Amino acid sequence: MVRPRKFSDEEILGAAREVFLEHGPGASTAAVADAVGLSQAALFKRFGTKDVLMLRALLPNPQVPWVERLDAGPDDRPFPEQLQEICVEAIRFFAEVIPCLMTLKASTVDIESVLKAMPEPPPLRVRRAAASYFAQAVERGLVRAAEPDRMALMLVGSLQSRAFMAHLLGVPIDDAEAHAHAAAVVDVLWNGIRPPESP
Repeated sequence: MVRPRKFSDEEILGAAREVFLEHGPGASTAAVADAVGLSQAALFKRFGTKDVLMLRALLPNPQVPWVERLDAGPDDRPFPEQLQEICVEAIRFFAEVIPCLMTLKASTVDIESVLKAMPEPPPLRVRRAAASYFAQAVERGLVRAAEPDRMALMLVGSLQSRAFMAHLLGVPIDDAEAHAHAAAVVDVLWNGIRPPESP
């Protein structure tokens, strides 16, 4: 007797994410079940409700490598170089996350309440990490004294808006564009915050 294949939560959530992103929040749980190869009953037994399934599939993972790099503070490389590297990762992250969040926003899920119930909602987490990164850079004399929170808002806002426009216009951000935009953002920001003696 052949036992039915067991699917991990990650496999099911990955398939659900693809279905909801392609067909919108109105996509049926039957479509998700079909995409995975499960019955709807098995899907509901695993996740309870469609809203729970959507949240699990579309909310970003709280462990984000580029945010953790911000938490660690600047390293010993030239500041613009390391900042640009982080920006490339951030643009790729936002390009993946923004379509998911827009899909959730268009659904029946009360995303605002979900975010408020978190100990630290992802947008605040990102902003705090970026502000901490810039505060450490100021303390080490890597950038001129300026408001870390303002620098964080400028950096994160410019990266998020690029990903948002890509989603809005339906033009994916490829690797070349991710690097080009990161370089432009860092160039403008660096010219405003570099110490007087820096070239």
